[in-house]
Amino acid sequence: MAEPQLLFGGKSSCVDPRTGLAAYGPYSKTDASRRTAIRVGIVGPADAIDRAVALIERFSQPIDQSEKVDAVLHPPFPGLTAGEPFQVEIVSHPIWRRPLKPADVILVEGDPDFKSRIGRLLSAVLTEIRALKALDSGPDVILVAMSQKLEELCRVGIAKYEITSTHEPSDEDEPPSDEPEDLEPDLPEGTQEENESEADPDDEGARSFRRGLKAQCLNLLPTQLLWHRTLAGTKGVQDLATRAWNLTVALLYKSQIIPWRLSDVLEGTCFIGVSFFHDDEARSSILRTSVAQAFTERGEGFILQGDSFEWDPKRETLSKMFRTTG
Repeated sequence: MAEPQLLFGGKSSCVDPRTGLAAYGPYSKTDASRRTAIRVGIVGPADAIDRAVALIERFSQPIDQSEKVDAVLHPPFPGLTAGEPFQVEIVSHPIWRRPLKPADVILVEGDPDFKSRIGRLLSAVLTEIRALKALDSGPDVILVAMSQKLEELCRVGIAKYEITSTHEPSDEDEPPSDEPEDLEPDLPEGTQEENESEADPDDEGARSFRRGLKAQCLNLLPTQLLWHRTLAGTKGVQDLATRAWNLTVALLYKSQIIPWRLSDVLEGTCFIGVSFFHDDEARSSILRTSVAQAFTERGEGFILQGDSFEWDPKRETLSKMFRTTG
């Protein structure tokens, strides 16, 4: 199957997203109403905020590709600046940086109950995001920066700093995986790797925090979660140029700048991704479905949201009167 052509700045085409962006810039850079700056707010512990600031400042400069990776799959990063090729820069004013209150962090760290401490952490983060949302001239996107200890507290089971010398090591004590999870529902398909600059630890607790954050921020501001491992560049994470590409594309989409779009697609086309799944480990005969992604021909993602209702797991979604047999 041939690779589809993608359109970039000036409607120039290329099959590879990063090659096209480096050569022609984002698709929407020729729009008269396009923005020239992405205003970024940062929420997290003070040390994690400092790391995030240093990282995005580094991304404003060209980054050579690593000698340890494939040069084709992991190209150098040209730098995110107001000049070519992106013609947009990241702006992070100090007033948009909201450190978590030390008292809140202490409560999270001291809570022995996993679900309770995830809830406390979400509450503390959301308080600062709402404060940024209330500003007259606030940020476009929020980076949620995690410290090492908070990242560990998002794991199911015992956190590393709680492990004593008498604790026998097990598989649960291994560092969380750096493999990316599924892309976020508000980004079009084909951007999974680019979007996952946050490099979620492959862990139920991390997913619980991430999903809770995304759900709570639907009516607030777009967010990008940055784990400590991504910020610190610890062993096992992607090379710096790849992390720069990933975060850049995520920030472009979340600030309504379209990096690319499919060519030869009719205007008004809507792409819908549908997932089918069993919601129990026993894999019963009941198969459920949900809309995983939805986006337009321009790559603009949108969220389908219906009325609230009380979920009854025993009730069949489709009434028998609407069923057909073949």
